[in-house]
Amino acid sequence: MKPYKAVIVDDEVLARDVVRMMLKAFPQIQVVGEASNGKQAVEMIDTQHPDVVFLDVQMPDLNGFGVIKNSRFRPSAIIFITAYDQYALKAFEVNAIDYLLKPFAEDRFEQALQQMLYVLQGHQQAVLQNRLENLLADYEKLQAKATQQGAIPPPLATPQYLKRVWVKQRQKMILLQVTDVDWVEASGDYVTLYLGEQKHLLKESMQALAEKLDPRQFLRIHRSTLINLDRIKELQPHFNGEYYITLQNGIRLKSSRSYKDQLKALLDNNW
Repeated sequence: MKPYKAVIVDDEVLARDVVRMMLKAFPQIQVVGEASNGKQAVEMIDTQHPDVVFLDVQMPDLNGFGVIKNSRFRPSAIIFITAYDQYALKAFEVNAIDYLLKPFAEDRFEQALQQMLYVLQGHQQAVLQNRLENLLADYEKLQAKATQQGAIPPPLATPQYLKRVWVKQRQKMILLQVTDVDWVEASGDYVTLYLGEQKHLLKESMQALAEKLDPRQFLRIHRSTLINLDRIKELQPHFNGEYYITLQNGIRLKSSRSYKDQLKALLDNNW
């Protein structure tokens, strides 16, 4: 039996890496292509004719729902992958469509794959295709209704901050809890996450990561340094609004004048 053809669509490199590595446990699935944006995805789906697509919902130029609408070829199965999007989640639930909420664990991925394989073997394909058409219509209705009511469109409606993150380590992926991170250091287009004596490299800019973290939990003290507020042991004033910050593990970091207002607000509110 030929393996089922799969295409992975996500604008984040690491997210695509996670899916590809988890698929190694399923030899019956062969990845025939990857796309980093919606326009690439439409072209790849129409040329490769995959059996299944792992499809990110949030992408900058054309989102996952736009990919489905603009593709001439319709795969037998689609596994949606999404960060928090209240309209997408509501549409998924109404139409009983399975999805993976980032970041997902291996057992949740396996559960979705088993259901997908069931569909690929010829079960409920007609039902799921009908649900997919209804999903597209419902998502557009939810967005239109929210716009009419003056609601903030997704993904800004309800901020949901990062709780877990996947990092590469040799030939495997490791899932880290964000609350376990002591501090973060910028390294060019990457950041280094420090957890006790461990450190992990993540392909993400400092600015992009800072926007995904809860500001009640993490504070940027320098353009290249971000700290977990729960790890602060003491603050020592320096000059011109700068501080030396000692963490509970003894690490000593220095804030810059550019971020003195954030530190002052933290102290004024007794965080």
